[in-house]
Formats: sequence, structure tokens, C-alpha cells
Amino acid sequence: MPKKSDVIALSSLADGHHGLSRTKADALVEAATVCLDHHRHASGVSLMVSGSHTAEHVLEHVTTSDVGSAWNDWSDTANFLDIDPSTAADFLAETVVGLSESTIRRRAVTLSSWHAKLKAETGSTFDSE
Repeated sequence: MPKKSDVIALSSLADGHHGLSRTKADALVEAATVCLDHHRHASGVSLMVSGSHTAEHVLEHVTTSDVGSAWNDWSDTANFLDIDPSTAADFLAETVVGLSESTIRRRAVTLSSWHAKLKAETGSTFDSE
């Protein structure tokens, strides 16, 4: 029997979910709705998450991603968790060409949220080097 934390109701994605931007969550809900409707599934469908996904795994992925490693380099910190999350907007404005102010703000909130969540879940003991 899956744990409650392993099941995601599709309707809840629109309210936000750890690791998904609002735009991606909306796209997933729309794609799932179209697919489920096409196959005539009843409403009330849930997704089950399987496998092991710890905060350390996510942190490793973030620190080695293009954005995570660029932010770390830009911040001149040895450890991703030592980045000052309030610098996210400045980092994006200086390093990503062509973003509107509203996109910079939205993406900065996402970066800062990820940083805070990962720091809270892993502590500051993770060394990204």
C-alpha cells in the first residue's frame, strides 16, 4: 500500500508542488487531463511516486545543473547551500539574456524557494565540491 506522501492528486498540482513551477504544474495537469479524457478514465485519478528521491539526490542534481552550477560560480561560493538566496534575481538579470522583469522575479522566487527547501531538508553539511 503506497504511503499518502507517495500519491499526488492531479488536481493538487495546480496548487503548487515541491519541485514544480506553477507553469510546469499547469502543463502537467492539462496534459494528464487530455490523456485521461482520451482514454475515458474516470475523474479522481492520482499519480503514485515510486523510487527513492531524497533531498540529497535533488541537491546533487541542482548543484550539477547548468543553472545551479552557474549560480554557485556567480556567487563565488564553494557550497551551493552557502549562496545567499536573495541574490537570485541579480544572478538571473546579469547572466540570462532577454528575460523580462516579471520572468526574472518569477524565476528568482523559484530559485530561492528551491534553495530554502533544500537547505532546510539537508542542513548545511552538503559539500558540492
